[in-house]
Amino acid sequence: MKHDMKVEERYFSEDINSLKAYDEGFGTAYDNGGSYVLTIQLSKLNELCPRKTQNKQMYQRLVTFLYEKGITLRILSRKRDKSIEEETEGN
Repeated sequence: MKHDMKVEERYFSEDINSLKAYDEGFGTAYDNGGSYVLTIQLSKLNELCPRKTQNKQMYQRLVTFLYEKGITLRILSRKRDKSIEEETEGN
């Protein structure tokens, strides 16, 4: 079931505000309708936007919503994304 974008925006308002405070580029892109890629550790995302359990699947609806807004949210997990994590730190 796909929800209306306004409903999703209200549902994720606290998460969005937390991510805006965490990353200025995210806030600018979100407010101005620009595209942006935010790569973040799962542990940090869980700190900013807590969920009942800490796993990537708990954030899938948020990822989908942000994608519709032109923002890619890449969540790195220490267990599964070790090579991506090292590549990101090297840049």
